[in-house]
Amino acid sequence: SLPPLVLLRPLLRFTKRELEATCTAHGFADWVRDPSNTDTRHGRNAVRLGLAQVEACAPAVRAGLAALQQRLQHVRQAQTQALALLWAHHARVHASEGAIELRHISELLDSCAPWQQQLLLGAAMQAAGGLQTPPRLAHIHRALDWAKQTANQNCNNNSNNN
Repeated sequence: SLPPLVLLRPLLRFTKRELEATCTAHGFADWVRDPSNTDTRHGRNAVRLGLAQVEACAPAVRAGLAALQQRLQHVRQAQTQALALLWAHHARVHASEGAIELRHISELLDSCAPWQQQLLLGAAMQAAGGLQTPPRLAHIHRALDWAKQTANQNCNNNSNNN
């Protein structure tokens, strides 16, 4: 199996001006500017350029957004750890067969918030299907609906048998 992918983006906390000043100070003043970075047809550019205008009026915005980004990163790490525990307890992927086995499905669904259900089932579907990207949200919702119906039917069948 492949080792986990670790994505490092250490320069995100620096402004463009800070990076340019550092490069210039160390003799790296020859860089390429991508002309697409100013094309506001790309959503990321429209947001970036709009944020620059807001910062001109309220410089503290960048520090506030950076702090928020850090908090969200910690929340995402905690979510990922919680989902990994749920995954280990409730799911077994049979990638060679393109199948996912969810054990204790009603317990799983009852113990998770809807967003957790979506993330967990989306990850299971992605792993079972050997997909590079998570499945569409509509497909995850269909699978969740099916899983809930199956859990309810199993619950009803068990209570009828007793």
